[in-house]
Amino acid sequence: MLGPSQELVLEILDFLAIPLAIPAEGSPDHAALSSCSLVCKSWSTISQRLLFRRVVIDDTWLHSPFRIGMGRPFNRTLSFHQAITADTPKSRWLRDCVQSLVLRSRMTHQVMDILTSLPNLVDLDISGISCLFNDEEFGRLRPSPPPIRSLRVDTDHSGPILLMAGESWPFVVRVIATLPTLRMLEFTGSTFEFIPPMPSDVASPLGLDLVSFKFNSKWVQDSSSFLAHLTGGRTDPQPLQMHSHMLTAAARVPVDLETILSAYGPHLRSLSTAGLLKDPSVLSLCTRLERFECGIIPTDEIVDAIPCTITALCVTNVAPDYTLQIKLLAGFVAPAVDHAPVEYLIQQLETFSRLRVFTWVGPVGPGFGVLQTRCGELGVEFRERPMGSLTDDHVEISLRRDILRV
Repeated sequence: MLGPSQELVLEILDFLAIPLAIPAEGSPDHAALSSCSLVCKSWSTISQRLLFRRVVIDDTWLHSPFRIGMGRPFNRTLSFHQAITADTPKSRWLRDCVQSLVLRSRMTHQVMDILTSLPNLVDLDISGISCLFNDEEFGRLRPSPPPIRSLRVDTDHSGPILLMAGESWPFVVRVIATLPTLRMLEFTGSTFEFIPPMPSDVASPLGLDLVSFKFNSKWVQDSSSFLAHLTGGRTDPQPLQMHSHMLTAAARVPVDLETILSAYGPHLRSLSTAGLLKDPSVLSLCTRLERFECGIIPTDEIVDAIPCTITALCVTNVAPDYTLQIKLLAGFVAPAVDHAPVEYLIQQLETFSRLRVFTWVGPVGPGFGVLQTRCGELGVEFRERPMGSLTDDHVEISLRRDILRV
């Protein structure tokens, strides 16, 4: 019997949580680290390192459930900082192990210490509030930044203090500008109504060799100016292979992809969009597209425009209660989500002769059973997953595996 694949083992390890702090003391839990070492002491060196390849540090100030009301917070950022900066063999070993880091912290000085102490850090998921470095801290990062290849920045996450995304924008851009090795970028800024001007002290364009650009917002319909700032001026570039533009709330606002697809369409392998498109016909520019994802059940116009080259198609069924939230957040009464297009989609499935995987995201809706049956008749694998679950985008999985391999 064959064992689990390497990808599955890594995915399981990435979801393991090792407690690195003692809540009552706010200090590194060296006992936990020692216990982990004892548990895996018979493992190979490579196997031991895999256990600590990904570290998650959530909100800066957390309270022990046993000390509610006593006002005794502990700082996970400080705990991890102390664990990796101590002059001990265990600390040096831990520094070398960490390749992926999820960080939510207001302690920018400690954040900078952490970033500059991890020599093998290639994957960073950070909040905008963690990027509010002063000039001195930026001066430490620029000469020898970590070799980060994948960056996710969430400007909406501010912890216990409300922070508008626009306040962290110039700091986030400065951080991006210090990472010449960056290949994959995901940016989330729901409070943005437009792309803010670039900071005057950051040279434009950055000339990044991005292969993946994901942009999440509530209102911004066209992210091409931001992408141009990031990738313009490249020498011997590798074309963008993956693009996603999702609207986090106002799903009835059409996305304008014309500029981006005019430049990158012929090279894109994966494209994800919130749902409505200003001009669906621009999808014809994606002549080698392998996967298309739509944030709602696609309209007839979008179905007709989807390139027949795709091997994977993903659609999201927006639940009625979520539709109501969309209307309220958007500030106006938007038309109800129409489920009728699923019938036309079922009729047109056979025109996608290369289609191998169909993914339905969200609750079961009208036409679900018929769609599932039709996929079976055409030999198409039918997948169902809840909203907010892990993506099954084979292009993204492949790119991340190749780019983040150390």
